[in-house]
Amino acid sequence: ACEKGSQWQMALSLPARMPAAGLAPDLISFNAAVSACEKGGQWQLALSLMSDMSAKRILPDAISYGAAISACEKGGQWQDALGVIAAMQEAQLEPSGIMWGNVLSGMAKAGCSGSVAEVLEALRVEWAGSSDMATTAALTDAGAEGSSPLQPQVLLQAPGV
Repeated sequence: ACEKGSQWQMALSLPARMPAAGLAPDLISFNAAVSACEKGGQWQLALSLMSDMSAKRILPDAISYGAAISACEKGGQWQDALGVIAAMQEAQLEPSGIMWGNVLSGMAKAGCSGSVAEVLEALRVEWAGSSDMATTAALTDAGAEGSSPLQPQVLLQAPGV
C-alpha cells in the first residue's frame, strides 16, 4: 500500500518498527520499502535498505534488485545501478533485460554514449542465443560499429564503477 501511494517515508520506517510490534521484517516488507523508495525517487534510501537486508541476513531477490536498480536509474546513478547488478550476479541471480535497460537509460541520461554503445554490444553478444525474444530483438542492432565486444563483467570492473 505504501508503494502504491508513494508513501516512501512510511514504507522506510516499517522494517525498523516491526520488531517493536513483535514482528520480524522479512523479504516482503523490505521489498515493499525498497519499491516505495524507488517510486519516491529515493535511491540512497533504497540502497540503504538493501544493505539493511544483508545485515539482517535477508537475501534480496530479483524484485529487490530490480527496484534498487530502477531507483538508481531514476536518480541518475548509473554507476550505483551497475554496482547493484554486480551484487545480483554475485548472488547467482541473472539481471533481466529490463534491469540492463534501466542501467543503459541512466547512462544515456548522463551523456555516456560511448559506454552505452559498449554495454549494448556486450549484451548483444551475451544474449545472441537467448530465448528471451524481447531482449534479443532489442539488442540485435545495438552497439557501436566496429567496436570490440566487452563482457558485462569487464564493464563492472571498470575504474569508478
